[in-house]
Amino acid sequence: MNTYSIQTASALLAINISTLHRWRHSAHMRLLRSPTDHRRHVIPGDQLVTLAKLHGRFIVEIPETQTIEQRLAHLEQQVAFLQARIETPN
Repeated sequence: MNTYSIQTASALLAINISTLHRWRHSAHMRLLRSPTDHRRHVIPGDQLVTLAKLHGRFIVEIPETQTIEQRLAHLEQQVAFLQARIETPN
């Protein structure tokens, strides 16, 4: 299971750290202690994906294990999503 520091998780979602904490609290998700430093907290990757889906965000990082076609499809999805957000009047 991949885990991410709070700073890394907020950067991957392109949000502020306080926003990440607010989203996490509203979804009733708990942080875990870092396996290497018990003073630090981390967020599991599956929770990060869940938060991204709940708030209509894409995770910026594309896993290196994907093929080039999968990576391209992921980027195309991100572009389509962002275009729809720009074109939708508020």
